Amino acid sequence: MPNGSFYFSIVRNPVRLAESSFAYYHSVSPAFKRAASLGEFVLHADSYYKRQERNSHYTRNLMWFDFGYDNNMMDGPGFNASTALGELERTFDLILVAEYFDESMVLLREALCWELEDVVYFRLNARSSASVSSLNATTADRVRVWNWLDWKLYCHFNASFWQRVATYGHERMQQDLGRLRELRQRLSATCLQGGTPVEGERVTSNALRPDNFGKAKILGYILRANLSSSARELCQRMVLPERYHLHHLQKRHVCYPAVPIE
Repeated sequence: MPNGSFYFSIVRNPVRLAESSFAYYHSVSPAFKRAASLGEFVLHADSYYKRQERNSHYTRNLMWFDFGYDNNMMDGPGFNASTALGELERTFDLILVAEYFDESMVLLREALCWELEDVVYFRLNARSSASVSSLNATTADRVRVWNWLDWKLYCHFNASFWQRVATYGHERMQQDLGRLRELRQRLSATCLQGGTPVEGERVTSNALRPDNFGKAKILGYILRANLSSSARELCQRMVLPERYHLHHLQKRHVCYPAVPIE
């Protein structure tokens, strides 16, 4: 990328991330497949986990892996987690927090000199409530210990995120959050039948039907009938599942052969 490029990323609470990963990647991770539940996995993680196995990175310190580091490293003479965090701070201009996505979009909008309309979104790739498991406090603690690098990463950038919110101004943030949510509500009323996501099987359009993966049952959206052509184009882009969104980008930038939307 050219000098002066803006780099940003996002972190997520490792407990929620682990619960989600277990649902998504249970069928492709040998370590997860050995356990009936996430609670059982973290109780016997040292027995289930084999670091050299294929897709083992899904089961431990996944964010650390995604940022380019060894997800099995331990603090010692050859590695220091604080040094890695410093490298990430110098590399990324902004680290967002998934649990505070609206606040994240407001900060991103300011950093890129965009308008609030540019960061209005509908929640995509969300699981149905039946696909989400609740974890007790003991399991959550074990998840944090097992994913200690991710927990260190999350705590560090969660703190810097709220420092950035404080610099932005809490009152100003609340005003912009209200505006962002109002814009989303208006767009929902324009675009969505019923205004809320539905079970993926109910989505009749092939182009808008989400893909389920593993044990995760993904929600989707049904667009209102009789939308104008311009409104339909906008609304469809807002709810497009990621594989079709990728096809759209590929077609636009002619990077790879594009697959047409059905």
